[in-house]
Amino acid sequence: MKQHSGNKPYHCTVCEASFCRKPYLEVHMRTHTGERPFVCGLCDKRFTQKSSLNTHKRVHTGERPYACDICHKRFAVKSYVTSHRSVFNHHPILRCFSACICLHFSNCLLNFRWCHMSEKPLACEQCGMTFTSKGFYQAHVRAHHETNAFPCHLCGRSFMRDSYLIRHNNKVHRGHITT
Repeated sequence: MKQHSGNKPYHCTVCEASFCRKPYLEVHMRTHTGERPFVCGLCDKRFTQKSSLNTHKRVHTGERPYACDICHKRFAVKSYVTSHRSVFNHHPILRCFSACICLHFSNCLLNFRWCHMSEKPLACEQCGMTFTSKGFYQAHVRAHHETNAFPCHLCGRSFMRDSYLIRHNNKVHRGHITT
């Protein structure tokens, strides 16, 4: 019950912070020393806390264990769901028969209309592919101009972003990847 008594006997020697438990002080001291004792075995990124390392590992695995209960979008970090979920408290929601779509901005309503009318007004000048979303269109156009710097060593396909490669490996090569 030391935590709830208001008693904070562990004091930082560098700043005025005080803590009720010694481990909290030890973690805090790393902000002053720069110590990062927890290391990712895949990319050598370093962390001050083991929990931060464990969350980081999801970057490599593609694991997203937390889901929004409204739109079912998945997240690697629980607090990201909370932030995402708060959007629904401030913006109208449109539920249609096939999906739950949040209308954050007026152009999303336009995208929704295009999607449900099979109208795709944005066309790539290079290959003719059409899109309902300006964001998807812009990402596609970038793909024509950027090099794919993240190759899959199992099938040879390459990707613009490491997150796309991770998603590809999780979907296509699940069970074939050894670390």
